[in-house]
Amino acid sequence: MEIASYQQSHQERLKQKSYASPQRSKSSKADKKTEIVSAKRTHVGMMDIIDHIGRVPGIDAAVYSSTDTGTAQKIISLARYLLATNGQSFPGIQTSKDKP
Repeated sequence: MEIASYQQSHQERLKQKSYASPQRSKSSKADKKTEIVSAKRTHVGMMDIIDHIGRVPGIDAAVYSSTDTGTAQKIISLARYLLATNGQSFPGIQTSKDKP
């Protein structure tokens, strides 16, 4: 008899609680639109990134404005080389730290 009384009391409790459970709205397949997306792969090398780092924040423009064009180009070229090679010396040039 206990099981029957439990089921009865459970059903009564469910009747007393009248609430709706939250649900997402159901969308039909007709509502969905497919869009064609295209992607393009480009190769970006280290020097492209270094060029971007100098150009976008205005570092190159500051160097060009502080000296003549030829000297600015040399400064930028040397700075990019040193950045790309992690400060290694130039080929064929001995520095004071290279001498015995």
